[in-house]
Amino acid sequence: MVTNILILCCTLLAFWGLIFDPKSYSFRKMSSFLLVLFAVELIGLSFTTDMNSGLSHIEKKSVFFLLPLVFSMNDLSSKHNIWKIWDFYLLGILVVILYCFFFAIYRVYSGEEAGMWGVNEFFTLKLPSAVNMSHVQFGLNVSIALLFSIHQFFCISIERQTKKLFYGASFIILSVILVLIMAKTAIIATFVAVAWILIVSKGINVSKLLIVSSIFVFFFATAIVLFPPLKSRWEQILSSKETVLVNDKRNYYSTRVTTLSCAFKIAQENFLTGIGTGDSRRFLNNCYIESGMNDFMDYDSHCQYLDYIIRLGILGIAALIFVLITPFVYSLFYNRDILQTCIFGILILCLFTENMFDISKGVLAYSFFYCFLTSSNNLNS
Repeated sequence: MVTNILILCCTLLAFWGLIFDPKSYSFRKMSSFLLVLFAVELIGLSFTTDMNSGLSHIEKKSVFFLLPLVFSMNDLSSKHNIWKIWDFYLLGILVVILYCFFFAIYRVYSGEEAGMWGVNEFFTLKLPSAVNMSHVQFGLNVSIALLFSIHQFFCISIERQTKKLFYGASFIILSVILVLIMAKTAIIATFVAVAWILIVSKGINVSKLLIVSSIFVFFFATAIVLFPPLKSRWEQILSSKETVLVNDKRNYYSTRVTTLSCAFKIAQENFLTGIGTGDSRRFLNNCYIESGMNDFMDYDSHCQYLDYIIRLGILGIAALIFVLITPFVYSLFYNRDILQTCIFGILILCLFTENMFDISKGVLAYSFFYCFLTSSNNLNS
């Protein structure tokens, strides 16, 4: 309670500075749009019944105004600093992947059974769990780092050969990891983004497009051949609805059908005002019980857009779409930065299959890139 009172006070101070001191904190900086999402969450808190869950949401979303505040007071001073931050992020991802890989191996060999999923479970569950992430969140970070390495290797003239080799090696390592962890949304979004970068950056460069496409296809096909359990996830996506009649939360298709059907039902019934910031879990659990799918208790909607409709109604989804689309359109049409456009696109797509804002790590990762890229946009303009 004390923490949330402090968060609320900081929010009021941030809005005060926004209105009365535009030089230090201005709407000109699109990172401040995240304050809109936080304000809507506060409005939803006023009519929620589960205050504990509601306050927990507010605590996680506090990053929505803390990071914009930090970035607005510390503008990026040069392109050189931007690339230094990018390089540090890429190197950090490679170190994290190495740590996760050895930690996951240690857990398996120390007595933890791989279970029925075998290799699939190792890469989709154990690897991301080493840093307490879902494979979608882990894949999001990997895909963003991969996109940067591709951009630097193919689209930027780099004099130092060692740095060129570093970006090339990073591209290969991150491609392999992205395929193995089976983050399907991240894989599809990255593939589309890579094609977009190569086409837009230097015209329709067919040779480069074919090279990158071939590498992705090769890694994917090799993974399926060498690790047969990996294909189970893709088979489940293509399975018909008639085959998913059991209460099997390990089945990908069954999980999506159950969570999305309940989420759609609740959203249709409460699309005007929503049910409040903290009540979505209770409503979803009631729906799972009514459907006889008790094993799915405490599962979220697996779609951030549906989650905002359920909790905050029309106002919530309108604010979310506005905050997401504004910098994407700005990067695409005004600033014409293909790297930033693609990264915003990946962030937008990943919210279709994961409630990124329900977990502190997801809120922090998304808010960081939002503020970092919009600040960079301001510098470029």
